[in-house]
Amino acid sequence: MKSKVKKSDLLPSEVTPEFLADLHDCAFKFGTDDVDHHIRRVEVREPRQVVVGTSTDPKRSVILISGPGSLLGPDGVWNASAIKKDDFIFWDRLVSVQEVKILIARVDAYFFEKGWIDGKGNRVRRAELVQSERGKFSVEEIFEVPGTTFFVPPGMDPEAMRQDFDRPQDVAIMKTPLGLFILCHVRDERRVKQRETFGLQALKEFGYKDLSELPDDPEAFSALRERIQKRVAELES
Repeated sequence: MKSKVKKSDLLPSEVTPEFLADLHDCAFKFGTDDVDHHIRRVEVREPRQVVVGTSTDPKRSVILISGPGSLLGPDGVWNASAIKKDDFIFWDRLVSVQEVKILIARVDAYFFEKGWIDGKGNRVRRAELVQSERGKFSVEEIFEVPGTTFFVPPGMDPEAMRQDFDRPQDVAIMKTPLGLFILCHVRDERRVKQRETFGLQALKEFGYKDLSELPDDPEAFSALRERIQKRVAELES
């Protein structure tokens, strides 16, 4: 990702094009390949789990920043920014910029010791970084709480993610009003659809005609989201 990309107001204020370019370079050079989903991931687990993934698809550039459990729940937890056609950034609002900076520093320190950073400070990817071993997601554990949804990051095949579960026949693929894909337990399809309907109803009650009118300011958006969630809970009860 080149540093000339424009900064989006939906991202944290400290995020600059140069910062995004450095983050992309770190994940792309040092990330572990997930061949099935065309992404590379870097991760730290202390003091809190933070994962950064970047697309390996040459036709698109996607960066995904997520915290512990952030793939679970409504897609509204994400700040989504379209840099240009087929280029997206999805930032978990529960992850701070400082946590991402710590991730970059720790990943760089680890690979510096391995000799993967040259004398000029450039990151150099080595061929021996291979695909990670991934187990199957547990349907019982992930969807234990009724109504839980699992976010499918852009650029990832929803069907491929569904097959990553130990019982894919119990997992349904749904498309949100924002055009994103989520997974849920088949028993919860009706409930999730109803929740989306209630969400759009609440949006109109608060004076917004559709999703295109949502506020760009992160604080205003967060406050509106809380109001909508509260109203949806009232409608569900």
